[in-house]
Formats: sequence, structure tokens, C-alpha cells
Amino acid sequence: SGDLARDLTAQITLMVDAFRGRAGAIMAELIGAAQTDAALADQLRALWIQPRRDAGTILIQGAIDRGELRPDVDIQVALDQLFGPLYFRLLVRHLPLDDPMPAALVRAFLDGAR
Repeated sequence: SGDLARDLTAQITLMVDAFRGRAGAIMAELIGAAQTDAALADQLRALWIQPRRDAGTILIQGAIDRGELRPDVDIQVALDQLFGPLYFRLLVRHLPLDDPMPAALVRAFLDGAR
């Protein structure tokens, strides 16, 4: 849409919704199994992680190019900040993957990146 906050929130919301369902249980199992199975880890990164990081990179780089974000924003760190908490909550389960989470993550990121 060209609105970085809206686009990032939408992307994170899709993952939260998926992780709250059966896909979340499957992903947690795959991540666990990938710790001792290098081939599975490679496939998980290639087929799940990297495509999502690529999509996020396009959004963030576009915002940098438009002057919405500082030019020194480290895109890889930004993606870890935005999406890492989803995996943490999925695996550790200390807090739920709830509806306010996507917007809160995006706000926190944008507060530091503008």
C-alpha cells in the first residue's frame, strides 16, 4: 500500500493468525526438529523464513528510499526486531500471540527507526 506501518502490521498479523492455529503447532515442531536436522533447517530457512524476510526487506528498503526511515537502518536487525518476538512467543509460550502484538511491534520499531 505504500504505508509502511500498515504494510508491516498486515504482514505480522498474517503470521500471528497462522501461528495461533494448527500452523503454529506445526512450525514449533519443525523448528524443534530443525535443531538436530541440518537438511530440515536448510529447507525451513529456504521455504519459510527467507521468503518472509525478502518481503519485509522490500517494505523496509522502500521506506528508506522514500525517506520514511533513517538511511542507516540495518534491515536484517529490523526484521529480527519485528518478527523474532513472534517465534519467541510461539516457542516459549510465556505470553500469547495476541491481536495487539503486531501493531505494538511496528510502533516500537518505527519509534527507533525514524
